[in-house]
Amino acid sequence: MWGQVSVIFLGTWLAISPFFLVNPFVSLQSFIDDIFIGLLFTIFGFAACYYKTRIWTVLIYLLAAGIYAQGYFQYAHPRPATAQNQIIVALLIFMFAIIPLNDKIKNP
Repeated sequence: MWGQVSVIFLGTWLAISPFFLVNPFVSLQSFIDDIFIGLLFTIFGFAACYYKTRIWTVLIYLLAAGIYAQGYFQYAHPRPATAQNQIIVALLIFMFAIIPLNDKIKNP
């Protein structure tokens, strides 16, 4: 369960990070995307803790893959701090979401 709590913390960080990592070259759409996707990570993390089904973990994986792709492919090199933040948060969420919730649920 601590893996899902880590996903909740990382989702919260992703939701508030656009206010700290300000870059004039980042569009308003990317700003809103970070907040929305961070809130989705937080909601999915709470749902995974409460319902303990595999679907929430799979949704977290898909969302992490999407935010990784957005951070990696949206900007050219050198990437701004917001894109680097998306990539690092996605990789950390992949690492923490793989931890099983309990003995009855196996990893996907």
